[in-house]
Amino acid sequence: DQQTTSLSFPDRVKDAINTAVLSLADATTAVLNEGFVPFLLGPTGCGKTSAVSQAAIKLGARFFETAGADSWTDSDLVGVMMPNGTPMPGPIGAAMTHAEMSEDRVLVFLDEFLRLSPRAQESMMRILLPKSVDVAKAMGIDHDGPVRVTSAPFWGECWAPAEKFMIVLAANPWGNLPDPALIRRIEPIEVEFSPRVLNLFTGKAATAIEISWKGVKDGSLPLPIEYGELLRMKAPDDISFLGRYLARLQAVDPTAAAGFRTLLGHV
Repeated sequence: DQQTTSLSFPDRVKDAINTAVLSLADATTAVLNEGFVPFLLGPTGCGKTSAVSQAAIKLGARFFETAGADSWTDSDLVGVMMPNGTPMPGPIGAAMTHAEMSEDRVLVFLDEFLRLSPRAQESMMRILLPKSVDVAKAMGIDHDGPVRVTSAPFWGECWAPAEKFMIVLAANPWGNLPDPALIRRIEPIEVEFSPRVLNLFTGKAATAIEISWKGVKDGSLPLPIEYGELLRMKAPDDISFLGRYLARLQAVDPTAAAGFRTLLGHV
């Protein structure tokens, strides 16, 4: 529209990225409002964290954020009770305790879920399907609604009311394959590069962006040209990001960097 086209190019890029992030936040919020667990599938730099934080704001929820690592155990996520009785909660234990003990709704964002060890993933799988009132009471949990429950060996069992405890998972889908048992428990949301953002760029800049995102999706490239990088561009044909992107790509995968250069040179 006229107001958008009157903006400077950096502001137009910012506006388009914000629109993409808010659209993803709306999709995430809609799934949460239905009582399900969204699983955002997309590479780094595509707005997942920003979108989930916006979802927390929309829902008026206390936001807890953490990212998985293959060295993490269930105790790292849930918590450890020290021998002297001092509790050392992990991000999940802290969030569940907050939801149980306060009036706040809680939204936990667990990024890089597929990087977690099988043991850590298993402890999180229990949270994804709420326990009914009858099952909760059989477990000794006195609550008049469904609950989410998990545990860790050096922490014990912890729970939170399902209506107050929301969780969003995210991962790069082109790494480790998700467990079919996980897929049954989540609502996948594929996060792709916004055409509205791409359409702002021209020439070699647009081609490089498109190649990077298609390459990430088909597994030939480990990194995309991220939204954050594009916020620094001054003009539609600005290719100053290419040097920085190629340096990062070279550090991660020299073969992929060579392939990217070849593809870009053939256009």
